[in-house]
Parts: sequence; C-alpha cells; structure tokens
Amino acid sequence: MTATWTSRTPFTYEIGYERDHVGNPEFTRKVAAGKPGILHTGHDVPLNSATGNTVQFIPEGMRYISPEELPARIKELKAFVREMKEAGAEKVIPYIITMLIIGNPITRTGFWQLYDRWEEFADLGLGPKPETDPIHWLQSGPRPMRIPGVFAYETTISHPAVQRFLKVCVDLVARCGYDGTFLDVNTMVGFAETDRQWFAQYLRMRYTPEELVSLFAFSSEDDILLGHPGDGLLWVEMQRFRAWAFGQLYAMLTETGRQHVPGFFVVPNLSPMSTVDTLYRRRIVGHTPTYTRAGCGTFMYEIMQQPGRFGMDRIGDNIAEYRYALAHNVQGVVLLYYAGDPDGISLANAEAAAGGGGAFVQPGFDQAETMRFWGEWFKRHRERYDGLHSVHDVGVVFLADEMYWDNRSHIEAVYRLRQALSDNHILFDFIVDPGIPSEALGSFSVVIVPEVHHLPDEAVRNLVRYAERGGRVIVVGNSGAFNERGDGRDTALRAALAPTGNSTLWVDTVEALVRQRGKELFDLTEEEYNGIETIMALPDRVSSPEQAQQAREVPLVTALEVLAGRTLPVLAEDAPYTLRVSAFRDATNERTIVHLVNYDLPVLGKKRSGELIPARNIRVHIRAKTATWWTPDGVDGESLAVAGEEVVVPEVRIYAMLELRTG
Repeated sequence: MTATWTSRTPFTYEIGYERDHVGNPEFTRKVAAGKPGILHTGHDVPLNSATGNTVQFIPEGMRYISPEELPARIKELKAFVREMKEAGAEKVIPYIITMLIIGNPITRTGFWQLYDRWEEFADLGLGPKPETDPIHWLQSGPRPMRIPGVFAYETTISHPAVQRFLKVCVDLVARCGYDGTFLDVNTMVGFAETDRQWFAQYLRMRYTPEELVSLFAFSSEDDILLGHPGDGLLWVEMQRFRAWAFGQLYAMLTETGRQHVPGFFVVPNLSPMSTVDTLYRRRIVGHTPTYTRAGCGTFMYEIMQQPGRFGMDRIGDNIAEYRYALAHNVQGVVLLYYAGDPDGISLANAEAAAGGGGAFVQPGFDQAETMRFWGEWFKRHRERYDGLHSVHDVGVVFLADEMYWDNRSHIEAVYRLRQALSDNHILFDFIVDPGIPSEALGSFSVVIVPEVHHLPDEAVRNLVRYAERGGRVIVVGNSGAFNERGDGRDTALRAALAPTGNSTLWVDTVEALVRQRGKELFDLTEEEYNGIETIMALPDRVSSPEQAQQAREVPLVTALEVLAGRTLPVLAEDAPYTLRVSAFRDATNERTIVHLVNYDLPVLGKKRSGELIPARNIRVHIRAKTATWWTPDGVDGESLAVAGEEVVVPEVRIYAMLELRTG
C-alpha cells in the first residue's frame, strides 16, 4: 500500500452522458479533442444495473435486448471502447448504479422483464433465478418517475441477489474491455433482514461473544438487532457497518473486473464535502472513506460550484476534498458542475495538481483545448508529481467516527481550522486513523485535536508519547472525554497531556483560535450552497482587499508558532490569502516541489468567471540551494535566484510549480 500522504500524478477526467455514444462520429470527435485521462461514459453496457436487459438507462421507450442479441452487443461495445482509446482516451469507464432498479412489478416492465426471463440469460453467470421477486430486495420504494407507470426502487446491497447481479454487470463491463466502472448513489439506509444478517456477521468480527452480551445484550446471532438513532454504540456501529459494507462491495466488484482486466478499478460517488451540512447529513448512509477505502483507490466528490472568489472575500476551494482523499491513500476526483470557462477549468485542474493527485471532473466536453492542455501538462511533469511525500507542519485530527456519535462540533472545528491554515499558508494534513498511530504523528511539529470527544486508549497513549518526545499538541474542547465505545474517562486528553508541560495548549472552543466572521461558504446548508444565486447574495464582510487580508489574522497562527518555536507560514506575510500553497518532497529530502494556486478569480455565475487578479512577487520560505519554476502560462523550467532561505516568484496567475533542491 502507498504510504500515507503520498502524491500521485493527476489526470483529466470527462463525463459524457449522451444516449448515442456508440457509433457516433461526433462523440468520437469530442473525445479526440479533449483526450481525457478517464473517459466516463453513460450506460453503454451489456446489462443495465437499473433496468436489466435494456439499451440505456432511459425509462422512455425502453428497448429490450434478447439473449440472442447480447453477443453482438458485447462485440459492439468492445469496438466502442477500442475506438475511444484510439481517439485519445487513456481509460474508459461506464456507469453502474449500485442500489436502484427501475420498472413496474405489476406490468413486469424494466428490471422485472429481466427477472421473468432470468433463465434465458443463465450463460452470463446469473446463476439460478432468485426465489424471491425483486420487490423483496428493497430498502425503500417505490418512487414515481416522470413516465407514468414507471417507478424507481432502492435495493439493498446486502441482498445476495443484488450482489450477484451487480457482479454479473461488472463482469460483462470488463469483458467489453472497460478499464473500470463508476458506481453511483451508494446509499444504504434500510432495515431489511439481509441487512440484519450482514450486520450480525460484522459485529461478530468486531466483538467477542462476551462483549456482544455485555455491550448490547445479544446472546446469540439471532438476537442481534439493527441499530437506530438513539441506540448509542449500537447506532454508531450501524453507521460504521454501512460504510464497511460498501467497502466489501467495492472490493468484490473490483476483483470481479480484474478477472478480465488487470488493474480494473471502481470509482464510487461519495459525499460532497463543500459544507459541514453536506458531509454531516450523509454520515448515516455509508459514504465514509475511512471504512470504504479497502475496496477502492479512487472516489468522487460531486459538487456544484467552481473554485474561486465569491464576493469580496469568500474563497471556494476543494482543498479539504483532496487532502481528505490523500490522508486515506486514495485519489479524489472532484466533479464541479459550474466550472466551465477556461480560467475556471484551469483553476480546478490546478487544485488537483496541488492536492496530491486525482482530477477535476469535467461534466461534458466544454473547452476541450483547456482540458487537453492540462492532460499533457500532468504527463510532462510526472516526475514532479508522482510518489512524493507531503510536507506538513500541522496535523489536524479528522475522525469520521465523531459524526457517528452525532458530534457535529468536531466537523465544524475541522472546517474552520482547515480554512485558516490555508489562508495563512501553513502546510497541513489530516490524520484520519482513529488510533492516531505513532508513525503518523512523528512527521508533524504540532497536532490539533479539535473536539474529538471519543478517542481509543491507544490514541491517547500515542498522543502522550508524541508530546513526551517533543511533539506539540493543541487540544480543543472536551477531546478524549470518552473512549471509542462511549465510556466516560476519569482523565480526558487535556489531563493526560498535563505532565508534558509546555508542549500542550488547551482551549475551550475553536473560536479561541479562529474567530467567527459571519457565514462562511462551509456554514451554508447543502441547498444554499448548491444555489449560485444564494451564494452571490451573501453580504460582503469587508469593503476592501486590505480588510480581507487583515481578517485572516487569527490567534491560531500565533498559538502554533509559540508551540513550534518558529515561523510556520511558508509564504511571506504579504502574500495574499487568496494564494494557497502545498509542498511535496522526495525520499532523499533533497528535492521539494512547491505548488502555488491563486484563487483570486471572481466567480460571476454558472460557468462564468471574471478577470483574474495575479499574485506578484511571492516570497517562498523553504530552504534550498537552487530553484526552478514552471507555469501553464509559458514559464518552462526557468531558474530563480535563491537568497538564504527565500525564493521570490515573480507572478502567479492561476498556478506555479517550483522545484527546490538542497543538494
């Protein structure tokens, strides 16, 4: 497994969901113009995961495929995949939905048509016809669709028939030559008997028979019940189980595809992280990468707004998304519906470059020339992107389990701290392992534990050991008051760290470190954030760029520097907060790559940016003997003067990359 916080080469990624991809010269021309690293097509598959033996995923006029027609369909799709790669797509993936079937169980249309003819498709690996009708595979439904008499039903991935059918769908996709598949929706919310049975297996893996009795009063497997809100530890485990279950499914589907295509991969659609609300409200449905990551190396965030500056001083970025993925050893790909003009697309690609890998996902094929440029840029600079370790001074503990305990204050604190660190050019990473392992802590000068109320004993021991060995810790709120099972501690983390003396700072709330300044973008509800009109209508909090810069001066910076005993921002204090920085270093510690991304791009509307404001004469404070830099605007490996530990970058329009060498 790749070490934590290790970068990979970014790539480009484009989605096309037209109904007529196959045999369409115009679609091929679009692909050839953009040459995406990943081409994500629609429902060009032999069997549709939602509607069965149909062509496409469209309820209007469903066209069914007979068993006799499937060999020709597979042959046609193999030719389509080859054609897409010949046009310039490096990898091609189709769409599969993991928990939805469409049709009508009364008229036996849609998916029910396949179920009624199940035996006729036996050669595809479907196996014996399931004894129960698909109406019994559900976690919820029906939901009327726009076509009269057509309904959508949410299946549960715990049902053996659902798992078997999804495996067949993926097997056929791989047999067509696809490199992987996109997996959509991925929500587990029901309370079916098959959910209970799988949950029972999960609990038996995590707890001894004695613990099942003492903690939950379950004396046998048949006694095990599903957790509900208010059930304490049982509800926490229920939420964790749902994410774990998807991880099992992703691993199973990945292995299925690899029977035909080495390196076959899945890209599940997980929660957006644009606001606290979007992340927190989805904690119950199985979207947590901490427990799903075992089954996938890439996941998608689906977001509406483009990156840039909204109003006078609100910055929209996706730094948290890329850093969260990096902390989980996976690549995040960020679908941004409203990034559509050349500067917006370039800024979105620059984020992926600076974030340690992954991709901006282009919905459609707008500005193909811009996307093609970035794909070529990433390949040309592969050695400056791939396999480098993130340079960071500050670690922010970010534990999904706190959401399971309904601790929203932890997520709010993480978001506030992350933004302040980015605004003030302090290098950071997230720590996502609940055990907070010693090997992770050792690379940080200061670790912040923000309102992490539940910590395993192992995590407390590791933090104390870290402080004893010279590390510095900021404890926010009542962190460590409980263990991972919800049992109260006599000694919270603050008291446990007290003997280490001046190595620890404790504050009651995150407000003591980062003052609230009115609504931030991440404070909005999901619905508010998705509406560009709502964001544009937010009142400005400052009246000038100078005031916006001054507002970024927060007590957090001083607290970190006092603990660390040195200056932490890697850009000089006159660098604008709209400029964000990240850095990665090779194994020899002789070569450091610094990424500078300029977010001073006014957002004027959907797919519409204003005039970019360049950042000039940026002083970078990282030790080096030589400095070389590149920009997408034409600077190609030019040398920069090094004066002591300072390098001055003349200008950053959207993105600049520096290579600093100490040898």
